[in-house]
Amino acid sequence: RCSGALVFGRDAKKSDVVLDSAAAANVISRKHATLYYRVRDVDEANGAGGGGAEDEPGEWVIEDHSLNGLFVNERKCKKRVLEVGDVIDFGGLGGHAMPEGAELSQPHTDFKYRFEVARSAGGTRGRSYRALDEEARRSMEKEICEAVAKQSAQEVEE
Repeated sequence: RCSGALVFGRDAKKSDVVLDSAAAANVISRKHATLYYRVRDVDEANGAGGGGAEDEPGEWVIEDHSLNGLFVNERKCKKRVLEVGDVIDFGGLGGHAMPEGAELSQPHTDFKYRFEVARSAGGTRGRSYRALDEEARRSMEKEICEAVAKQSAQEVEE
């Protein structure tokens, strides 16, 4: 079902990654959040216009669509550019009443993930970042979908 963005939520028909827990019923929304890769334009990729580092073609963005919130590094957010190592918590008890930027520590949540980006041995798919095109973006999304499916299969085996 992966097409352009990964959808996280408790609705198995509408989500690429299903998150649900009997212990914390309805903490996760049917469509809780989306994760997608946003390609920077050439000026940003070259460091002009206040963009990012030259060695990155774009950025991973996560957006909240839920009632109980999305937390990155224990801070509630609606939309956030992710960095490698960021810790993502989906939902939070009392999250619906918290303002954006509020802090919530959830050491025992079922929905805590560390954001990482896999790179191939020859760099990022052997392409110049400035030449990243629609085919390369689809390839990256496919790799994410495959990694998520592999992780889900490993969790089921455990």
